[in-house]
Amino acid sequence: MNFLSPVQYDEFNAFKSESRQREYVATRGLIKQMVETMDLNSEKFELQKNELGKPWGLYNDNEYRLSIAHTAGHVLCAISPERELGVDLEPTSREVPDQLRSRIINAQESSLLNDEPDIRIWTIKEAIVKLQGKGMRTNLIECTITAKNGRIFSATFDDDKKARICSFEHKNNWLAIAWNS
Repeated sequence: MNFLSPVQYDEFNAFKSESRQREYVATRGLIKQMVETMDLNSEKFELQKNELGKPWGLYNDNEYRLSIAHTAGHVLCAISPERELGVDLEPTSREVPDQLRSRIINAQESSLLNDEPDIRIWTIKEAIVKLQGKGMRTNLIECTITAKNGRIFSATFDDDKKARICSFEHKNNWLAIAWNS
């Protein structure tokens, strides 16, 4: 925790849940490692959030796009100096209530996605929402996904914007990474 800034240390202490504190520290530690891997000075990299809570980074007046996801015992982060992205992960064993399926899959998708686990579809849609940066204010059925192959999907939004998503299983988790295409 010695790598946390004074502001981050205060944010850490504001969390009452020990699991949320662990997620917070693990996320900041992973971002620090990733920034250093990019040959940037992690002490000069500032983690920010926009008005809707989407994280981004600032380094020497250059903006970096970020996306963060965490679930029990796992953290997933992505950083790009050039393109918006969104990530999500969930355990493959996580149960999704039946009524949620009708809130995340639209009529155009239902026959195409019959064989996909609900939790996989959830991670794909969540990564897309994070890509857009609007948070859960987005109606998930406003985005239509289609499978390109076993791991790559495309998404079309009601406003005709398009995205690509890579979705795969890793260590009993579904991971999804979305980017504008």
